[in-house]
Amino acid sequence: MSEDTLARLAATIASRRAATAGASYTKSLLDKGVGTCAKKLGEEATETVIAALNYADRSAISAVLPLIRADLGMSDVRLGAIGSAFLWTYAACSPFSGFLADRLPRSRVIVWSVTFWSLVTLCTGLVLAGCAGPVGGAAGSSSGSAAATRATPAGGSADSGSSTG
Repeated sequence: MSEDTLARLAATIASRRAATAGASYTKSLLDKGVGTCAKKLGEEATETVIAALNYADRSAISAVLPLIRADLGMSDVRLGAIGSAFLWTYAACSPFSGFLADRLPRSRVIVWSVTFWSLVTLCTGLVLAGCAGPVGGAAGSSSGSAAATRATPAGGSADSGSSTG
């Protein structure tokens, strides 16, 4: 990060601190004290890490396909079927996950998603894991983005985590 970026960030925070009550989400956090700011920073950092892992998980399938081909001697058609199964499962689960995230506490959906994704990752030797992994990933992505958008109108941390992955 350059000094110019840090200076602009400091100026933005200062202008938000000077804003009138209710005009800035940042001001409302700053008014509540260091503890609230630290808690929010921890939440945002956690969401960013989860989003980055989620993105990396979705992207890893294409990186490992050549290794799968070499190890298992699969044809391009079978490899395409594996990649398609992963992506179609993810796409099919996303609306359902978004539905749950809109109706249940998002933190609970995110915890469920990360737990499910972690369990499936532990079972990656199973063929089922290739299709079950996107179920947890879709829930985390939908819930995390919705939670970030609700908390910060720009949805900053979830977007930065997706880009980081």
